[in-house]
Amino acid sequence: KELNLSQESQLNLIERFSEELLQGKNGNLAMLLQLLMMFDRLYHLKSIAVRLRRGVSVISDRFLPSTLIYGHASGLDWPELLYKHKLIVGKEIIMPDLFIVLGGSPETGIQRTLRKQNGRAERHDEMSFARKVTAAYEEIMPSFASPNCSVEIIDGSPDMETVWRSILQIVKPHFREICCSQEV
Repeated sequence: KELNLSQESQLNLIERFSEELLQGKNGNLAMLLQLLMMFDRLYHLKSIAVRLRRGVSVISDRFLPSTLIYGHASGLDWPELLYKHKLIVGKEIIMPDLFIVLGGSPETGIQRTLRKQNGRAERHDEMSFARKVTAAYEEIMPSFASPNCSVEIIDGSPDMETVWRSILQIVKPHFREICCSQEV
């Protein structure tokens, strides 16, 4: 008999596919990206739930609305995405006490993103798409406000220090025991 070796992950293929996705070479794959984000969120939420059960406060960069917003900006129906999200995530879904959204111009957002990515533009780093994302944030975020969850929009256009101080002003009452050592 012949013996062949195999491995589960074909990392080169995944890396190549991911790079093509980021460069927009595979056409409209918005729903595939959304599904990948939903399964990633399921894993993320499980790790958050463990910490919350231990009494740890959690601050997360990006969350459910961001996924819905990028999907909507890509032409997908966000209420349908939310429904699918709930089906996949199920009982693990957690809603935060507070959403902080950095508002501002799409131009500023792209400049900062490109700086963070060392000048490398990805699929979502085009001005026309950034404008759609901004409009989607304005449309969708009010839907997440509730008596148990506040939505705060901060002007993200000033320098990073000013933006940080604005965030701290909002977060401080929620995490008084953590933030009181910081001067605002």
